[in-house]
Amino acid sequence: MEKDRLYSAPEVVHLVQTLPELDQLRAQLVGLLEMPARQLIGVTQQAGGGGLVRTLMGLEQGLKEGTDGVEEKAAA
Repeated sequence: MEKDRLYSAPEVVHLVQTLPELDQLRAQLVGLLEMPARQLIGVTQQAGGGGLVRTLMGLEQGLKEGTDGVEEKAAA
């Protein structure tokens, strides 16, 4: 039953046949929940420890100087 609609027996059988198994649905849900964390880990690993620190320090210095450093790089 969905809101005001009742499903017939053939419709229910078709629905059951088209849905993935419960274990597969659980795995998909877990994958969706952990995807943002995996993406964040991937980005930080690609940047590397030293590269990430240098990038953040450069942004900090740019903010202290009142610029993000983009104008200076574009002028060079």
